[in-house]
Amino acid sequence: MCLGVPYFNWGPLYLSAVKGVGEGTWKQSWDWAGADWADMKNPDTGTVGWENGAGLSAANQATLDGFIKELAGGLNLFTGPLKYQDGTEFVAKDAVASDEQVWYTEQLLAGVKGASK
Repeated sequence: MCLGVPYFNWGPLYLSAVKGVGEGTWKQSWDWAGADWADMKNPDTGTVGWENGAGLSAANQATLDGFIKELAGGLNLFTGPLKYQDGTEFVAKDAVASDEQVWYTEQLLAGVKGASK
């Protein structure tokens, strides 16, 4: 049974870099290109997306659609307070983790099962 699969499309980022190199404007940078929340199924406008599978029920589709709308409306899953598994602070209350902080997270977050190291 397949509920769905994520996809990753680096084409738009590569195209932008190649154009920049060709035009002499490319500079090294930290890029975190996210989803096009308004159209999660359009690989031309976002680097990540989702394709539904045959096993995704209508009720679960409605829940998923609601969650995507929340993300499109600004819900940030990395808004504090967030703690690491060992109880130390990852993100302070009402602060938002930067892309770099998320990328270089030192441990799993509190509530996530599994070993951090």
